[in-house]
Amino acid sequence: MHGLPASLAVTEGSEFDYRIRWLKIKMPWKSRIVNYRPPEEFTDVQIQGPYRTWLHIHRFDTTKQGTFMTDEVHYCIPFFLIGTLAHTLLIKKQLMDIFCYRAAKIYAWADQQKNSIP
Repeated sequence: MHGLPASLAVTEGSEFDYRIRWLKIKMPWKSRIVNYRPPEEFTDVQIQGPYRTWLHIHRFDTTKQGTFMTDEVHYCIPFFLIGTLAHTLLIKKQLMDIFCYRAAKIYAWADQQKNSIP
């Protein structure tokens, strides 16, 4: 496994700037790592981005089979009624799709790591 460059290291207070795409619209997103408690958990919070608030808790538990990772996300959509409608029609499903895709990629990566151990 390769280490992250120092500028991408996850530590308490680390900040990350990136762009997301929603309906072909590019949006800036800036997040900060808080409650960094390896190896149990860390949280990223949105500093700037499309949500009124975004808090994403990453938890890691040791099991007999290995590490069990869970995500807990709390967010609030802006624009009141329009935001609620957008959430109902689009955003909720998109977030579920993103996290399902991420889970599948992490599972595939972990399986590959397990199979490469001599």
